[in-house]
Amino acid sequence: NTVRSDLGLEPVNPVVLNFVYVAESEAEAEEGAVQYGQEYWTSTMLHYKWMDTARYDKIGGYDFYTGLAKALEGTKAEESRAQILRNNLWGTPDQVIEKIEALHQASTASEIGASFQYGSMPYEVARKQIQLFGEKVLPVVQKFADLPPRVHASR
Repeated sequence: NTVRSDLGLEPVNPVVLNFVYVAESEAEAEEGAVQYGQEYWTSTMLHYKWMDTARYDKIGGYDFYTGLAKALEGTKAEESRAQILRNNLWGTPDQVIEKIEALHQASTASEIGASFQYGSMPYEVARKQIQLFGEKVLPVVQKFADLPPRVHASR
């Protein structure tokens, strides 16, 4: 928002993008979030060759990605699983509502972009999630009140 302020514009709330896996049972949601989340991240890391940090360091401007690659280097399967579960919206509809509310409060996000199909997830699995999300989660989270944007101290 500092950049917006420098341009004479009002601050805005962020938009947060997240992977979602919603299911009737917590066990099913956890299993799906981990399986498809790990597949997605593995394919992304391989596609962009993020582990080749020297390559990106030469280019410059990719500090986030090289930092991520360095942090993930040598990560064990259980650590990877825990990270996916910490950083994504998954669970029963009530659990996903709670997680979205916590994310909303922490970030003041006015919008949350949700990715329902990732990794090798079949279309039918994604469709089932979207339907459940639309029926049980969306009507609740759409009622969350907008929060005022957080304005950070200027440089």
